[in-house]
Amino acid sequence: MKMNKLRILSVFSLFLIAIMAISSCVSAINIDPDSVEVKVNGNEVTGSTIEDIDRGEDVDIQVRFVASGNDSNVELHAAVFGYEYKDKTSLSDVSSVFDIVEGVTYTEKLHISLPDRMDRDSWKLRIFFADRAGMLLSKDYTLKVGTERHQLMLKDVTFSPETSVQAGTSLIAIARVKNTGEKTEEGIKVRVSIPELGISATDYIDELESEESTTTEELYMVIPDCSKAGRYKAEITLSYAEGEEIASAEKEITVTEDSACEVAAKAQEKTILTIGPESQNVKAGEKVVYPITISNAGSVAKQYTVSAEAGDWAEVSISPSNVVVLEAGEAKAVYVYATADKDAAGEQLIAVKVASGEKTLKEVTLKANVVGESSLDKMKNALQVGLVVLVILLVIIGLIIGFNRLKGNEEEDKEEAQTYY
Repeated sequence: MKMNKLRILSVFSLFLIAIMAISSCVSAINIDPDSVEVKVNGNEVTGSTIEDIDRGEDVDIQVRFVASGNDSNVELHAAVFGYEYKDKTSLSDVSSVFDIVEGVTYTEKLHISLPDRMDRDSWKLRIFFADRAGMLLSKDYTLKVGTERHQLMLKDVTFSPETSVQAGTSLIAIARVKNTGEKTEEGIKVRVSIPELGISATDYIDELESEESTTTEELYMVIPDCSKAGRYKAEITLSYAEGEEIASAEKEITVTEDSACEVAAKAQEKTILTIGPESQNVKAGEKVVYPITISNAGSVAKQYTVSAEAGDWAEVSISPSNVVVLEAGEAKAVYVYATADKDAAGEQLIAVKVASGEKTLKEVTLKANVVGESSLDKMKNALQVGLVVLVILLVIIGLIIGFNRLKGNEEEDKEEAQTYY
């Protein structure tokens, strides 16, 4: 009898504990369930079912509620469960932590994205509140996921060679296409192109039923000879539903340089420069000339520009012109003149540059050793000046003597004439 009383007492105690736990749990729900209003993509949810949602679509969820008590560290969650692939992280969202005050109305926004390959089916969308103690309030909705009438997905594109292709060789592309729409598609046009290289290839898929996938034939392209090495964008487009719908994607392909083209390019641009004596002597105040011969040993005509700078010790000029146009195999000479200043002396430099377009072919430094007049030169000049002066003096003296003799003869003639008379 005593044992029965103990059992009754134990059961009664457990009942009281359960009642207290339930009371505690209920009192912890500080959100009025009847005040919760949910909108999906701007449309208010009035029942337990959300329709007209397509896979691949973004779902914006807005939850409005009234706090029935005070609480802190509250979060709002939204999640769709049961999706098996790794992009399922997009099927859940959680708000920032916030505090609530009794009687205040709050609005929180969440966002989830439905994957393209999500099954067309009914899914459970759960929206719930939680704090540090656990879940506060939960609302479940049936999310009916459908699809558009016409929708194709480009599942994959592979290239061969896969990583890089050499200029002048072929590139093969294969596209994997899935019909994710409701209707069977016919006459699907698949086009792969590399616009920067001006190449493309096209294939047609006659028919593709809903939820079915297929692979195109090999799309064959040839990278143009001697294309510039680098990374290029390959564009893949699907045109379907009588051309009304288009899906597209981009991938990068690396083009490497053809070694034969590199050799040909170097041969095409080959130039030979021959510069005369790069160091010469010049007297102060006199001119020195440096010949430069340019030979175009390439296979196309080229234009060259010659420039020269000498600072303030000399005046520099280029003849016949600083711009030279040479046909393939042609050669011409240009001349760099430097007139030394009268006060210049010692070793001086002239910087010469030969360019073709924006490319500098050669830079060379010419030297000029500027020398003054020697003692012998000065003596020679003095003697030359003295000789000229002497000649002038002799000429003047000769003229004076000549005039005097002429005058004397005239006077004698007069005297003789008078005597005779």
